[in-house]
Amino acid sequence: MEPLRKTINPVVEVFNKGLVVNSASVIATRLRDGRIRLHLAPSFIASLKPPVGPSVTNIVYDAGSGYAAGDILTAVGGTFTIVFTLTIDSVDGSGVPTGWHWAGGYLYTVEPTNPVDFSGGTGTGAQFDLTWSS
Repeated sequence: MEPLRKTINPVVEVFNKGLVVNSASVIATRLRDGRIRLHLAPSFIASLKPPVGPSVTNIVYDAGSGYAAGDILTAVGGTFTIVFTLTIDSVDGSGVPTGWHWAGGYLYTVEPTNPVDFSGGTGTGAQFDLTWSS
């Protein structure tokens, strides 16, 4: 078996069978059975940052009923890579949300327009006004 080879250039590492890895952020290890294991370098993982985009700073409830605490609702509309969700914390006797929270981890290039429809959960008709900031 041909040994694992690397070029002097740290950005392009060439291994047997012509496999080319175009990143210094990948570590290659030859396994005993001859396969090559690729994984991300710890320094690359440590350098990852959460997506930067508009953030939601306020939510006002508009409509909907039949929901239960713990329901997770997903925003409908807009152009996103990662969709906005919120979790219902409390409801009144008709299942109208009285408390909710949201977390980061969403990414939009075009925000949905208000009122924003939401899907999911046990109820129907959820609409919220979202205040976005850059």
